[in-house]
Order: sequence, then structure tokens, then C-alpha cells
Amino acid sequence: MEYHREFTNIGARTFVAHGLPPPAKLNLHMYVEDWIGAIVLVVTAAGLAPIAVGTETDGSLVTPSTRASLYTVKPSHGLVDTTNIIPTSARYDTAGPMGKTVKDIADLLEVLVDHNKTEVPQGGYASTMTTTWDDIKVGTLDPKKWRMSDAFVKPVPEATRQILDLTRDAYRKIKSLAKSYHDDLPLRPLSDFDFEGRNATQTLMVADLKGDIDNYLGNLKQSKVRGLQELVDWNKAHAEEALTDGNLIDSTPKFRADQCCDRIPNQILLEQGLDFPDAVEAREKPLAHSKAVAANFEELIEKYDIDVIIAPGDCMLSTYSAAGGKQISCSR
Repeated sequence: MEYHREFTNIGARTFVAHGLPPPAKLNLHMYVEDWIGAIVLVVTAAGLAPIAVGTETDGSLVTPSTRASLYTVKPSHGLVDTTNIIPTSARYDTAGPMGKTVKDIADLLEVLVDHNKTEVPQGGYASTMTTTWDDIKVGTLDPKKWRMSDAFVKPVPEATRQILDLTRDAYRKIKSLAKSYHDDLPLRPLSDFDFEGRNATQTLMVADLKGDIDNYLGNLKQSKVRGLQELVDWNKAHAEEALTDGNLIDSTPKFRADQCCDRIPNQILLEQGLDFPDAVEAREKPLAHSKAVAANFEELIEKYDIDVIIAPGDCMLSTYSAAGGKQISCSR
């Protein structure tokens, strides 16, 4: 596949868990059940399906694919029709292919994209595949600096060392093959997305939630609820069905429907969407901030005259892709 002005994640094979009880989670380098893409990746990685389609807002394609030794591409925002996909954030949401070979995802991507919004090469995306790095100019991010926060994952030291070693081995191989190579690119850190105490992209997801959910539910042919307020109210009225103790932030021995709503992560998010201020500047400021940080990607592309930035799979490069609307891919 042609690499051009995109983010790419290199991932090592690590543990993939699905449906394991809580004690088992603590011993895994990464637990992926909570990602939307985890369901389809398990099916594909197990060989029950040759290809799959997942959705991504910020990492739900590339992060689990890294751990399941699958290939994926999150297309640039707007190239795939997201009609009838339940929104997390229409500003960032997109669908993308997952599979075990580059050709599989290239062929599926050709089917998914809107051909009126992008120019698909004659012969399809698979026709641009190459077996050489001779014409590719590469930049990489330091795997020791660019890794998941310990607050986000509970790493196993042995697995972390193995990932670092394999990533560096891959970098050395790419350096020997690429047309040009620049290591340790000074991409602005993830913390730069913080705006008034919260990641700016997450702020925008909350800001857009009411409009996105209202639009989605309002256009369904059949639905018990037609908007975010009705959804929040329905959850509270049917707490024992909708707000189960399996979804609690801190599990308790006995389910208390009248006390659970402040401890359900998704319900908290929905209520934050209702409470977000309508003022235009409440959206414009974090939007401008996030775009300014994400723009550093293109700045590095121009400054170092490179085609692709490669990073470890164990980092949140997907946030830069979301904020900038750019493509990101995951390779085994």
C-alpha cells in the first residue's frame, strides 16, 4: 500500500483478551474488551471471518488491531459514509477495514470509500502496493517516549521490553531500506491537547454529543427514544435493565438502582453532553486548540521532507489523526 502523509502504527504481537474475569485483566499488557473494534477483531483474528469493518473515533480500529496482529486503515474523515452508524462524535467518526493482509484491507477500503469524495487509483488501492521502500521517505517517533500511559494500561515489564526491542528492530530494518530516514521526530506530546483541564478532542466529543445523538435517534424509523434527554431519562427509569452493576466504575456486592447513575461511565458521558453549554465559543476554542496541535504533524512532514510518520502501536497517535482528520493505519 502506498504510504503518503499518513500516520502508521507498528505493533508487536501481545496479549489479546476478550471476556476474561477482572483478575485476569490485571496480568495482561493490554485489555481490549472495552474497545468497539474488539468484537470484530476477535472474530477476524480467530479466522471466523476473513475481513471485517470497524469504526473509530479515537483509536477503536488501530489500537485493538495492534494487539490482534491485524492490519487496518482508518480513512481520512469524510471519505466513508457513516449514515446509520451510531455516533460517538460525527466530527471524528469513520469506518474502516480490518484484515490479515494488506491486500484484503486495500480491497475492502475501495468498497467502503465514497468514490465521489476521493480519487481511487485505476486498478484500485491494491494496485499501488509495493514490495520496496526505495521511494519512501520515513520519519519515526521514539518508542520509549511514545507509549501508552501507565494510567491507561497496566503493563507487564517483560512485554514492554519485548515491544521496545521489536519496534527498534523494525526501525533499523526500515532505515536500511527507505529512501531517507529521520528518527525521534519532535512531534508535540499528547499532553499538548489539554485545554482547560481536559483533552480538547474529548471536550469536543462531549460538546457534539447531544446534536449527534438527537440527529441519529430522530431519524430512526422505530425507537422508544428520540433524543439524548429521552435516552438519559429512559436509562434512569429502567436502571435495573440499562444501568447494570456490570458497568459500574466501582463494583458493589449489591445492585442499588437508585445510587448507580453517578458511577456508570457511559451514563455520566451522556449527562455531560446534556449539560454542555450552548455558547459557540465553548466549541470554537477547544477546536482551534486541537487543530493547532494536530497541525504539527503536517509541519514535520514538510520540514523533514518525509512521506510517512511511523510510531509504536502502543501510543495514542490516533488522537492526532482524529483532530487532524487524517488517515492512520496499523501494520503487523
